Amino acid sequence: MKDRKQFVDRIQHEIEEWEAKLEPLKLKAKLGEMDARERFEALDKTVTAATRPIRTKLQELTDESGEAWADIAGGCENAWSEAKAAIKSAIARYTD
Repeated sequence: MKDRKQFVDRIQHEIEEWEAKLEPLKLKAKLGEMDARERFEALDKTVTAATRPIRTKLQELTDESGEAWADIAGGCENAWSEAKAAIKSAIARYTD
């Protein structure tokens, strides 16, 4: 497995990419009707809920000393995969 910094940086970068994908939806919601705003707020809550545990795990990785970070990294990778799937599903559901 890559070193800890590379791993954390990669996951953080991916989270930032997903957040950037939400920006056009956020703008559309601000300019749109109430229904669009409500739908975006629901989407934003879903994304926040999905990424919060990942951010916590990344902090644990950063704080962990020694080689134990590799054990946490596996769980973090799995959690991030699940979060990405939830985000993709939410975006599809709220943008249809």
